Amino acid sequence: MPVTGPAIKVVKAGNLVDGQGGPPQQGMAVVVEDGRIARVVRESELAFPEGASPEVFDFPGATLMPGLVDCHTHTNMPGDGTSVDGVGLEDDGIHLLTGVKQARLALESGVTTMRDNGGWNGVVFSLKEGIHRGLVPGPRIVASGRPITITGGHCWMMGSQADGVDGVRRMVRQLIKEGADFIKVMTSGGSTIGTMPERPSYSLEELKAIVDEAHKFDRLVGAHSNAIASIVNCLDAGVDMIIHCTFLKPDGTIFFDPGVGERLARSGAWVNPTLHVRRCRIETIEEKRQDVGLTPEEEAVLGEEMKAYDDRLELTRHMYEAGVNVIGGS
Repeated sequence: MPVTGPAIKVVKAGNLVDGQGGPPQQGMAVVVEDGRIARVVRESELAFPEGASPEVFDFPGATLMPGLVDCHTHTNMPGDGTSVDGVGLEDDGIHLLTGVKQARLALESGVTTMRDNGGWNGVVFSLKEGIHRGLVPGPRIVASGRPITITGGHCWMMGSQADGVDGVRRMVRQLIKEGADFIKVMTSGGSTIGTMPERPSYSLEELKAIVDEAHKFDRLVGAHSNAIASIVNCLDAGVDMIIHCTFLKPDGTIFFDPGVGERLARSGAWVNPTLHVRRCRIETIEEKRQDVGLTPEEEAVLGEEMKAYDDRLELTRHMYEAGVNVIGGS
């Protein structure tokens, strides 16, 4: 019987970005064999075994690049401005279906790996397994499962409230048992009603216990952190990624502390400033302005959002210039 060779596809485009830091290249082609990238070569160097019939896709007006990594997602959230308190009113069936939709949209947008930074109960683990089994389309998911939070803390309704050194250690172990790829902890309040983003939530001792337990099982720790004091706690505890990192003073205003910025840079921790969250709110309001117009109150909200976004952008610039490792997430 004849030997069947691998199924070969060739993808060409006007430009190719290989992700190695160099400029875009022209006249390049990506060769895919049996669903895996085999090589990237110049079109003039394309060669195949005798008898091979590669399928060729040519996109002269497009740019080829590696799949994107989105380091901050919440697949259970609809991304339409609904608050975490509002989404919490839905049941886990809706949360899972929302995750299926968001995973597909991410994949169609070029995202091939996404870190899910917190969802309800075991929903994100189920979504990850469903994608792995081929039941639904989606990127590779690196999942934290439920974020660990103090009683009544930010995202308490997701299901992992824990207090005290022993309590947080048990919760880390439980999440790892369920399949957590990394641990997410809420070290300050956030958008959840009744929490205080300008103040730290966990004590340093509790946070150290979380990091120690996670690192013991080779899991990284990502920390939601808005308050300056909570950022300092994260640095003292050895957290691996600080999310938002808003530098909020106790009065709720933003202030970039150069000393804390230098510590961030020295620590090597990654900072995910989540700028797009605020930008998305602005875009939503601007769309409404174009469609039906805004009330004076809504115009005022738009102005506040734009000012807050500019402040966050300036803060991120300070961190970048201080040498902090900044990473993107939508």
